[in-house]
Amino acid sequence: KKLMDCAVVSRVDADEAANLKKAKKKDKANDVSVPNLGANECRIETTSRIHHFAHGPGYRVEVSEGVVAQRLNMFTGRKEIPLKDWL
Repeated sequence: KKLMDCAVVSRVDADEAANLKKAKKKDKANDVSVPNLGANECRIETTSRIHHFAHGPGYRVEVSEGVVAQRLNMFTGRKEIPLKDWL
C-alpha cells in the first residue's frame, strides 16, 4: 500500500501463498530450499524484471516468512525504474 501511495507501484498482483515444506514433499526433483529464518524475520527478494502487455514493466518479488512464501508481481506504472533505484 505504501508503494502505491508514493506512486512507485501502480499495481500489485499476488500469487497464492505456498507452504515450502509441502512443496518440497510434492516435488523432490525440484530443488526448493526452505530459507533459514528466525522468529519474526522475513525475506524479501527481487527475482526478475517482468513486462506485461497491459500493465507495463515491473519486478517480480518473492516474500518468505517461516515456511510460507508468496510471489508478487509489482508493476511500475509504465515507467522503467532502474534496478539500483528499485532496491
